[in-house]
Amino acid sequence: AQAPTQVVVGGDWEKSYEITQGREGWECTNDGAYTMGGVTQITYNRWLAKHGMGKADVCQALTREQAKQIFYELFWLPVGADKMPYALSLTVVDHYYNTGKVSHLLAQCGQDVVCFNNARIADYKTKSNCNLYCNAWIARVNHLRKLTEGNSQS
Repeated sequence: AQAPTQVVVGGDWEKSYEITQGREGWECTNDGAYTMGGVTQITYNRWLAKHGMGKADVCQALTREQAKQIFYELFWLPVGADKMPYALSLTVVDHYYNTGKVSHLLAQCGQDVVCFNNARIADYKTKSNCNLYCNAWIARVNHLRKLTEGNSQS
């Protein structure tokens, strides 16, 4: 008897983190909120509180290991990326990391990665700060298209 074919689900969250965080850089920025390595001050405070620690300055105190744990605990798991096919999980968690909202796009596209990537661009174009960030956001989606759409069907 042959073993059943396994579908890779959940993928490699650490690889996803490297790809997503790699688009963020590792310097302190302030584009409406102090952000270090893709982690905003508010997100850092929430993660610290979850772990029984007091507030700290994200730009001064955030470590790379903490940023990685934050990605896993506050983005990867809550969006259900651990239960999705890898290509979908990568683009879904990246959008969630950027916007905090993906359920409407998942409802629209299901597990269709091409649809989800197209929906991401349409979603970004509805944002009031699109004029400032859309070029970078769309470039981010286009970078992920190369990693997520190769084996998917539209």
